Amino acid sequence: RGYYPLGTIGLILIILIIMLVLGRF
Repeated sequence: RGYYPLGTIGLILIILIIMLVLGRF
């Protein structure tokens, strides 16, 4: 029970955050 029922939305959010972090650096 460590995964949230987000599914694809969660993956998209993580990818967007990573892109933003990489974009800053």
